[in-house]
Amino acid sequence: MICFITRVFGNQIGYLRVLALSLYHNELDNIRLLIVNTDSSTDLTVLAQTVQLINELVLRNDYAKLLDLGIPSMKNDYGYELTDRALAYLYRKHARSTSECDYVIFTNADNFYVQTLARKILPYMKTKLDIIAWGFVSHYNYTPYSKELVTSEKQSVPGIVDDGTEKCIKVALQRGAVDLGAVAYRFQFLWQHNLYFRKKSDTYEVDSDGKFVELAARLTHSTSQCHWFFCTLPNGTICQITQFKHLSQVTFNTHIVLHIFE
Repeated sequence: MICFITRVFGNQIGYLRVLALSLYHNELDNIRLLIVNTDSSTDLTVLAQTVQLINELVLRNDYAKLLDLGIPSMKNDYGYELTDRALAYLYRKHARSTSECDYVIFTNADNFYVQTLARKILPYMKTKLDIIAWGFVSHYNYTPYSKELVTSEKQSVPGIVDDGTEKCIKVALQRGAVDLGAVAYRFQFLWQHNLYFRKKSDTYEVDSDGKFVELAARLTHSTSQCHWFFCTLPNGTICQITQFKHLSQVTFNTHIVLHIFE
């Protein structure tokens, strides 16, 4: 089972249906969405109705589930406190019996995935790799597809240059080079190391996701041994895929599309 811990708040509810259906069209029976509300201002009635509608559309009662994890914090923790509560929920279930998740992907409700996601990552999951990461398109400041944009207030802000050609943004297991929704973790690996997004001081930062993936990558004890593979995107772009042979993590570049409507 691939569990998508899906973080949602207020204005993202409308995107949730698109995310859910994009994953459903991967034609896998072993995908499940665990919905986590990360904002106290979210209309929970609308969110619950949206989850119910998603299940009706895909003709499954358990495709999407709204987790009751308590009231979100009023402080700005970037949604990571509720994300950690979702992890704790899965860890407790695993301690009592067997886990309902083989792999976990943390994502946001405004992320969208192509229909080939499952076909791309399943071969790596079958080998029980601890970490699988892939390329993405984002509105955040990622090099080399970023430049400074000048706002109407004459402020210079970083932005992604996207011409809709499904460019491969190079991915690496480090802060600033990987998106939260573009990494799959083997659940047993997370549980074994009791991994959470919070710092030792029980606080969170805007780059807690990057620090999380860096810590997880160090725990895989990987080496530099790798083999290179190539694929061609529908637009003819050649993307490089990196496969770590006989190790416990893999990163590759493909046309998973995230954040393109913001």
